[in-house]
Amino acid sequence: MRNDWGVDAIPGREMSLWCAAAAERATATLECSMVAAVMGDRLATLIEGYAGLLASASSGSAATSAYLLEAAATGLLVSPGEFHVLDEPEGLRRRSLVRSGCLLLAAVRRGRMDLVSEAAVRRVQSYQHQCGGFFDMDPGQGHGLVEAFTTAWAGRVALRMSWHERARQAAQLLAEMFFMQPDPEGRFYFAYDTMSSALVTRWRGREPQARYLDFGGPAGETHHIAMPASFLAEMHLAEPAAGWDRPLAGYVQVMSRWAGALLDLPAMGTVAEALSLSRWALGREGPEVGRLLARSLRAVVGAVEPSGEFPEWECGLGADYPRGFSSLEATGWTALSLLSLAQSLPRP
Repeated sequence: MRNDWGVDAIPGREMSLWCAAAAERATATLECSMVAAVMGDRLATLIEGYAGLLASASSGSAATSAYLLEAAATGLLVSPGEFHVLDEPEGLRRRSLVRSGCLLLAAVRRGRMDLVSEAAVRRVQSYQHQCGGFFDMDPGQGHGLVEAFTTAWAGRVALRMSWHERARQAAQLLAEMFFMQPDPEGRFYFAYDTMSSALVTRWRGREPQARYLDFGGPAGETHHIAMPASFLAEMHLAEPAAGWDRPLAGYVQVMSRWAGALLDLPAMGTVAEALSLSRWALGREGPEVGRLLARSLRAVVGAVEPSGEFPEWECGLGADYPRGFSSLEATGWTALSLLSLAQSLPRP
């Protein structure tokens, strides 16, 4: 399906149907790959499909989803409640928060409460710092936008698991992160001072915990800015009187400012999802958001067709970077984004 959309055209019901169909096709591909990994006892490959497990639980085969969930619980759940392969590198273990959140939601969506480990629930909750953010690593040492992504993703998990207070704390931190941006050139900046247990506002170039991401650069983490927007849109839809629309509008402005970098990235599912959810939540037709959404949807269509698979890509960080996104991981996240996108667009 290729529509000749105009610059300001926002596809509605047809695009919703197409997104749902594309997500199902991508999920079917993921299920085949993950079943093959389990049958071949390649847990290290299966673990790259944690987002695919959630996609399978959301739109895939009930029988296949149950089989994959049981394999994950048997082979990947490591005491005290983290999902990872015992001998995997430290760099992969650092993604335990996102991985555990995906598997937790997958089990709940399929009604497999027997697979929802109490230790896994406590582990996901334990990643929330007293400041409200969810951090895989020491919040003073990690990359600012990666930490924004984990906070927003875990916030969405908290909201869907009815951990409303934890979700509000995460959303409040993301709001503070936006309103404390001090760089006049528009670079998105974030630092967390572990000594004072608070966000800091001054750029301190010689200290490693003070990080920013230049939106004009090629770094693939740029697309992480979409996740805070998606989370804040969900918060605003859940609590329309709580004022989450102000930081949401701010993050949409950042995405607009970074459009050149964002629209060149292959992970367009998360960007299109964020723009669509934001447009739905804010309830206005902002022409710039409309143009960005139309362009991002065209990019998603071009990336998905014809096979439903997404190519491996190295995040724009160069060949020396230790790992990019595998095709399994990239397809899983994009399938999830397409599912959410289908729900946020006008219904047939």
